[in-house]
Amino acid sequence: MLFETETKITFDEFKKMGWCLAKKDYWIRVAIMYALIIAALSWSLYTFLPRFSTGVDSFGIGIIIFYVLGLIFVPFFYYYRIYRGLHSAYWSNKRIQDNIGHYRFYEDRIETSSKLGNSTVRYEDFYRVIETKENFYLCAATNQALIVIKNNCSDGLISFLHEKVTK
Repeated sequence: MLFETETKITFDEFKKMGWCLAKKDYWIRVAIMYALIIAALSWSLYTFLPRFSTGVDSFGIGIIIFYVLGLIFVPFFYYYRIYRGLHSAYWSNKRIQDNIGHYRFYEDRIETSSKLGNSTVRYEDFYRVIETKENFYLCAATNQALIVIKNNCSDGLISFLHEKVTK
């Protein structure tokens, strides 16, 4: 064994991981909705433009306000959906709440153990590895990852993970 660390999976850590994994999908959805709203606004203005030639009435102002509110609330709506999904996933599964995972790092694999069981994962089997300021997320799938908290790691382990990430 080269290195060892442990991670307590609190809701805060679970939420950080979930947001990190969903961030790309979030921005894609927001961009698509923005494009649709702007297209609908353009179509509405084009369709009702002859009506506005005599001046903008309350109907025209209502259309513009409706679309502007859509542009403002779309990011909040999708953020709320992701947050509710993460909240539901964590709090509905008693097995992962405050679970402590022990990770042992070897040259070719990681061995994990927790109250959920034991597993061994080779580095090449990870889908991707994400590094943030506070954590590493070793992704086994698009929505599943091992959380490695940097504050619980030695400098040697962080360097080791950087080496493995660049490969």
